[in-house]
Amino acid sequence: MGWRKYPTFFSDRLTSPKSMSSNFCHVLKTRGEKETILVTSFAPRSGKTFFCLNLATSLAFEKKKVLLIDLDLRYGTLSKIVNSPAIGISEYLNNLNETDDIIYKIPDIKNLSIIAAGFLPPNPAELLESSRLETLIGQIRERYDIIIIDSTPINIISDTKQIARMADRTFFIARANLFEKGQISELEELYTSKALPNLSLILNGVDQPRVHSF
Repeated sequence: MGWRKYPTFFSDRLTSPKSMSSNFCHVLKTRGEKETILVTSFAPRSGKTFFCLNLATSLAFEKKKVLLIDLDLRYGTLSKIVNSPAIGISEYLNNLNETDDIIYKIPDIKNLSIIAAGFLPPNPAELLESSRLETLIGQIRERYDIIIIDSTPINIISDTKQIARMADRTFFIARANLFEKGQISELEELYTSKALPNLSLILNGVDQPRVHSF
């Protein structure tokens, strides 16, 4: 199987907000103005959360109204950018809070908000089966142009499958020095089975060629 089978991008080359938005905005426009994007990976440390933050910031600079959601209820890495607030999507799914209670504006970045993970539950897969998650996504689709969901790595498949049914497309982050040859067949299965909608591969951690001047 060749890499050309997938829509593929090299995220290390997308270092500025303008370059990132120019590379991705045309992809996001193919299904209309509003998009719900699932971001996942094979394993931790692939750069998934960093990618979410950069993409969200880039699109916010393009005057898109963007919402980041930390649905990695096992680690909650994204939530650390707002100091891991005690109230988040975990509390919403447990019927403790409502939508407006869990949306935080990101200071100094107009058009960008976040829903944090909140309390990291002992039963994340079960919690993600709640009908309230689908209700939440339906509500916030009306408010935002782009929703970016930072999900668990795909090896925790039950979590990601629950979330994938509500997404329009998937950005799959693979870090070059962590990507194993045997994972290619797994990726092919995910692509051909459409388990993850409109899958695009983001190859991260690529060594950049040195340019010499004389």
